[in-house]
Amino acid sequence: QSFEMSTHVGGVLGIARRVTEYLQSASRAEVLFAGYQGGGRIELQHRVILPLDPSLLRRIPSGAPALHHLPPAVLLARLGGEYLLAGVTLAIMESLVSENAARLQMMERADSNIDDKLQTLGRLENTLRQEAITSELLDIVSGTEAILRGEAAG
Repeated sequence: QSFEMSTHVGGVLGIARRVTEYLQSASRAEVLFAGYQGGGRIELQHRVILPLDPSLLRRIPSGAPALHHLPPAVLLARLGGEYLLAGVTLAIMESLVSENAARLQMMERADSNIDDKLQTLGRLENTLRQEAITSELLDIVSGTEAILRGEAAG
């Protein structure tokens, strides 16, 4: 089964719910996604969501027992579903962040390349303008010298 990828944050939860619904009866669920590591680095991440890690079910030693109004089996099933939804949502969000970071890096490189090209073209424009001015001045000087030579000869 494949699911479309969200192009914006607002669509992530809807996709995560569809994926979670599809995986609801699964006894094992793993996600593989691009995780943003900061500084433009993206690293492939792998996480096992189901079965639940038993360490998550350990009781906090110093705390009082949790109060709940559901039978333990129902509570565990619902918490497992929420944990699955959270894991899938995290994977989708991380992938979206990684994709946007990669796009931002590409746009920054393109912007830098444009700036470099503009500076190069600006220098070329200045050089060509200076050459044109120099050529005009040489024409004026040559013309003036020719006129002065003509007057001196005649």
